[in-house]
Amino acid sequence: MRHKVIKGDKAPIDDRLIAHAVFSHPEVASVGFTEEQLKAAGTPYVSVFEDWLASARAMAMRIDYPRIKLLVSPEDYSILGCHLIGPESCTLMHQVLAVIHLKNDVRELADMIYIHPGLNECILAASVAAVSKVKAYQQENPS
Repeated sequence: MRHKVIKGDKAPIDDRLIAHAVFSHPEVASVGFTEEQLKAAGTPYVSVFEDWLASARAMAMRIDYPRIKLLVSPEDYSILGCHLIGPESCTLMHQVLAVIHLKNDVRELADMIYIHPGLNECILAASVAAVSKVKAYQQENPS
């Protein structure tokens, strides 16, 4: 991105990979498509929407509003969108962004070893659920 702005690189920017955040309370971070955009485009996807109760740290903080929505392609496990609401959401989003930029396979998030207790364990729980939903989708819709 820096090359595009500073050095005048004319190659197109993949704006699906540009994350954004709202530094409010609660903090919000997002990357990729929304569920509404995927429906409008007719793109197949599986959706996982979970609270952060998989995170012992979130439970210890006694907060009950944090959520994660993960939108994943049932065809190739690619992450189509991720939306976080909760403390440090913009920081947590970078774990998802790294996977998107390197391999874009939600199974990478599901296979990682996470620090415990950490807020990012919410990503682990959602990614494991997404992998299960993709497998179920593939069994119901064989190619």
